[in-house]
Amino acid sequence: MDAESEMACRLAEALIATAWDSLPRVTKSAGDFDDWDTCGRGLIARTAYLLESVLVLRDRPMDAEVIARSLFDHTVVFCWLAIDPQNNMKRWMAHDFKERLAMADHASKFGLRRLPPQHEEYFKDQAGKVKKLPTTVDMARAADAHWLSVFNGIFTGVSSLEGGYAVMFRGYSAAVHPTSRGISHFLSGRSGQVAVGRPVVSGTPIASSASAMTAMLLVCSRVFHWYDANAIARLWRQYPIGEARLGDQTSTSGA
Repeated sequence: MDAESEMACRLAEALIATAWDSLPRVTKSAGDFDDWDTCGRGLIARTAYLLESVLVLRDRPMDAEVIARSLFDHTVVFCWLAIDPQNNMKRWMAHDFKERLAMADHASKFGLRRLPPQHEEYFKDQAGKVKKLPTTVDMARAADAHWLSVFNGIFTGVSSLEGGYAVMFRGYSAAVHPTSRGISHFLSGRSGQVAVGRPVVSGTPIASSASAMTAMLLVCSRVFHWYDANAIARLWRQYPIGEARLGDQTSTSGA
């Protein structure tokens, strides 16, 4: 692993340690998933766990991209929900109810039991009450519009969530789905011959994953007050990766 990748690993490890240092955390809550205090904290724990998995797969970068895409998805949802938890949680849960109804209906066609009638009725009622959930890229754009201006210099130089969408959600989808790009790493050949074997892949998604996790922890520092945004910025100065470096508090750019 090259020096840049090693630096990204150290940053990811520091971010993971920072996340888990504040967990588990007991809060007053009914424990329902439509409760922001419950759901928001759960999303943070899940994302830290995903970043651990990206590190475990550092020598299998294509598989790490599959995990990194999920990590980015969780990050964007958290940052979008955090803009307006009261209203956005309703839309997110309504979408979840709609998807669970669709899955249960599909499964019933193959002999599996449907949802209990009372659950099915409740899910239908809730799913029809609010507006459709935005797409992932629209969530990313909304989160950028809200949070980049809030953090000003701390976000300087860090790829926006919309930029992360292009790299991690769209770009890494080639590793998630059966695509020509995804299988091309397993093929090699010359002079009319093709050899199929283990892939030779350079690079890992650790740096991009660390960038996404940083965005989540910075937003968390604002909405839950768990983390110190300046402490997160110091980690980036300690472990700089590529051109994605956090600015200091005197910076004025939020892009």
